[in-house]
Amino acid sequence: QLANFGPEGAEQAVLPGTSITAVFGETEVSGSAGCNDYTAPLTPVDDYFTIGPIAVTAKACSEPSGIMEQEQAYLAALGATNGFLWLSQPVNDSTVITAGRLFYTLADGADGVINYVAQGNQ
Repeated sequence: QLANFGPEGAEQAVLPGTSITAVFGETEVSGSAGCNDYTAPLTPVDDYFTIGPIAVTAKACSEPSGIMEQEQAYLAALGATNGFLWLSQPVNDSTVITAGRLFYTLADGADGVINYVAQGNQ
């Protein structure tokens, strides 16, 4: 579940009434960008991964105001991923990811972070 994203230190929370999700697998990420669903391959690069190209459904949503702009900004940030940090804790005999951060650099050089919280840990 997306908590917030944007320039580090000035991240913006998702719009009230919207939900952005990401399910990370071994080779792909998929979820809801708020209005549309998306899926994209993960490609390992050195000590991080890249995401893309991103395939997105083609719905148009009008409520709440700004949802399509939020979705476009999120997908641009997701597609510009150049680093990550998973936060985890031991549970019984395994490790559970509780939160994560993706780092990105947009084509215009702007850097930022995408902050996720595992569902159930909000």
